[in-house]
Amino acid sequence: MKDQPGIAKMIRAHFLSSIIAPIILGTLLAVHLNGRLEVLNFMIVLIIGIGLHVATNVYNDIYDTIQGTDKVNVHRNESSGGSGVLLDNPELMGKMYLLDRIGLIMALA
Repeated sequence: MKDQPGIAKMIRAHFLSSIIAPIILGTLLAVHLNGRLEVLNFMIVLIIGIGLHVATNVYNDIYDTIQGTDKVNVHRNESSGGSGVLLDNPELMGKMYLLDRIGLIMALA
């Protein structure tokens, strides 16, 4: 039995910095302008941002696999061509849908 990828690979966690960095930057700007940190607002925005980012990454992998675009991309790398999780492990489709739903619930909470 082959090893299955972890959740971090499935959600492409290494790209989460691209949503966390602008949220932190915006928070720092708000603190500078208002003179105080609204921790609850920061946490809410962070949860929503991460949820949307995770959902987008997972949906992208799901639909690129369904449409066949990942299969024809022979030059896949870390920044182009998705995670390749479903190409190598098609049995994980259900788990990917679950991860996507969790991301959407985080964004809507």
